Order: sequence, then structure tokens, then C-alpha cells
Amino acid sequence: MIIRQYADNRNVKPIHDGLIHGRIIKDDNIYCSSYMVQGYYSDRPHTEVYVIAADEIINIINKKIR
Repeated sequence: MIIRQYADNRNVKPIHDGLIHGRIIKDDNIYCSSYMVQGYYSDRPHTEVYVIAADEIINIINKKIR
């Protein structure tokens, strides 16, 4: 049986709100916050959240592409 799940159907607001409430980030406005979604199948449905500095995003993406 194929289970169809879509990465773009996820709600990220509770994640942003939790990061602000936990004082991990100061704000989630468009000038200081961005996010990326990657989906893959797992027998154990879960969510992983990584918080990184904006200037590190390009380095991480480039390492994944190569």
C-alpha cells in the first residue's frame, strides 16, 4: 500500500511559536526567519527541526547537492 504524504501540507506555525516561546529565536518575521521542508517516508512518523545561522544555509545545501 502506498501512503501519500506531501511536504507542503505541513503547518510550521506551531514550530515557529515553540522556538520563540523557548527563546531559541527572537522573532519569526520575514526579515529574520526562513524555513525549508524536506519529506521522506519513515516507519516512525516524526518531525525534525534544525535551527542554524542564515549564513550557514548555503554551505549545508552545497554539501547535500554534491
